[in-house]
Amino acid sequence: MLALVLLVGTVASSSSGASRDGGGNLAEPARPSSDSILVLSNVALFDGTGRDVLPGVDIVIRGQLIQRIVKHGREKYPSGAALVDLSGGYAIPGLIDGHVHLTNRPERGLELMLRAGIVAVRDMGGDGAYLRQIKAAIGKGEILGPDIYFSALVGGPDLILNDDRAKMATPMDYELGAAPWMRIVDDSSNIAQVVADAVTCGATGIKIYSHVSSDVVGRICLEAHRRGIKVWAHSFVYPARPEDVVAAGTDVISHAEGLLYRPDWAPGRGPGLDTSEVKSERLAHILDAMQARGTMLDPTVLVTNDRLARNDNEVNSSKRAALYEVVRLAHARGIALVAGTDLPPPTSDEETPALYEELRVLVDKAGLTPGEAITAATRNNAVALGIEGSYGTIEPGKVADIIILEKDPTADIRSISKIKLVIKNGLPLAPQSKGEP
Repeated sequence: MLALVLLVGTVASSSSGASRDGGGNLAEPARPSSDSILVLSNVALFDGTGRDVLPGVDIVIRGQLIQRIVKHGREKYPSGAALVDLSGGYAIPGLIDGHVHLTNRPERGLELMLRAGIVAVRDMGGDGAYLRQIKAAIGKGEILGPDIYFSALVGGPDLILNDDRAKMATPMDYELGAAPWMRIVDDSSNIAQVVADAVTCGATGIKIYSHVSSDVVGRICLEAHRRGIKVWAHSFVYPARPEDVVAAGTDVISHAEGLLYRPDWAPGRGPGLDTSEVKSERLAHILDAMQARGTMLDPTVLVTNDRLARNDNEVNSSKRAALYEVVRLAHARGIALVAGTDLPPPTSDEETPALYEELRVLVDKAGLTPGEAITAATRNNAVALGIEGSYGTIEPGKVADIIILEKDPTADIRSISKIKLVIKNGLPLAPQSKGEP
C-alpha cells in the first residue's frame, strides 16, 4: 500500500487542475499532464474486446490515454516514468453501471462507486440541472466520482403528474412535466422541440418510461437519432408494447421482466408478469427482432429478483426462474446485454456496490460466463452510451479507465470486489476495501 500511496503522489504532482473540495481538502486532479508516463507492469490483461486473458504485459499510459500494450520485459522506460509492479494482478476495463438513479445529492456515494471501480454511470431519470452540475464538478476534479451520463425522461401525463420520482427530479422553477429532462408527451407534442430541449440540457439519451403510444415512441426515435442522441425505453411502454418499442428503433430496452408481461396488460390490471410467456412464440419473435435490429437489453435482474424474493412463495419462485430464462434466451441469440442495477449509489463504506451483485446474478442465474458479465458492464455499456470509441476496453488510444484485481475475474466473478488499484483518466486512486459480494 505504501508503494501505491507514493505512486498516487508522484503522478498527481505532475498534473494540473487539482482543487479543493467543499471541506477544504485537496481533491485529486481529474487529468494527468499530457507528458506524464505511467506503466502498469507485469499484469495479466482482460481487455474487454472478447479476447482471452493475456498474461504478463505492461500497459503504458501517457497522460490520460493508453499508449501501448507490450510484453513485459521487452521495453525500458524513461527515468521519469512511474512504474508500478503489479505481478499477480489482473487488469480489466473500468466498470460502468448502466442503470442508476442518483437521488438525494449522493456525492459521497459517487466517490464510493469510483473507488470500487465504477468509472461511469447512466442515470435513468434524475434532476438534469443537478446532474449537469455534479458531472462538471467531477470533470474538473473538484469531487471524486464516476463520469455521469443522464437521460431526459418522457412519459404521459398520467405518469409524470402522479410519480413521486418525477416530482423529486423537477426543481421548483419548472412546472411538473415541463423540465427538459422530465417531460410530459402525448400525441400532440412537438417531438422535435422535446428532443432539442433534451440535447440542450446535456442529456445523452431520451428515456421513454410509460403511458406513451407506439406512434410517439416511433417519432421520438426518429428525431433523437436525427439529432445524434440515444433512445432508451422500458420494455413495456404502456400502451406501446415491447414489439412496438423494438420496431421503433429503440437502442436499449430496460427490464427483462416487461418482456413477460401479457400483451393486454395495462396499469391497474394487476401483476403483468406471466410465466407462460417465456415459452411463447411472441417472446421468440420479440427477441428475434431485437437481435436483427441490434437492440440491447438492460435486464436489471437483481432488483426484480429481490422484489420477488421478498415474498418467496411458489408463484414468485417461478417468476424468478422465468426472468432468468428470458435473459438466457436473449444472450443465446447474441443480444448484447447491458449491466445495470436500477439502484442508487452506496451510502457507507461497508456497503458493496450493487453492480457487483448484478454481475454475480447474471453469471450464477442467467448463464453468462464471468468474462461475458464483465463485458456487459464495460464494452456493452460504453456502446449503450455511444462512447465506445474512447471507453469500455483496454486498447491503445483509449482513455485509461482500468481496474487492477488481485485474482482472475474470468475464473470467478466475485473477484471483481478484490481491488488492488483503480485508474481513472490515467490517474491512480486508492480503492476502498471491500469484502466479497
